[in-house]
Amino acid sequence: MPMLQAFFNRDYPSPVRAELCAAYTRCIVEALDAPLAQVRVLLASQPADSVSVGGRVGEGISLLHIYLMPGRTDEQKALLIGALTAATSRWGEVPAASVRVLFHDMPKANVGIGGITAVALGR
Repeated sequence: MPMLQAFFNRDYPSPVRAELCAAYTRCIVEALDAPLAQVRVLLASQPADSVSVGGRVGEGISLLHIYLMPGRTDEQKALLIGALTAATSRWGEVPAASVRVLFHDMPKANVGIGGITAVALGR
């Protein structure tokens, strides 16, 4: 189920967006040992004037939300934070210090897959 939502305050051209999707997918698969078929990545751009960092409007930033079912270790999460930050810096041309990664552990009863809870699916 790992799902990543990445928010940027710039609109990247299609080739860069595709590379970010591919890089983020690889990061998740490798760091969490997640099955490729279960990984979801969604990129979203915000207008630069809709983002403020330390009171500075338009400052470059990337905000990555990772939604997971419980069971990942702190070590796996730390590895994923490093990998996602490196990928964002490389492909998104954002300084590592401006990348934020937030984990959201989702109880299995709160996850629906194909109209059925993850609990009912035995996940």
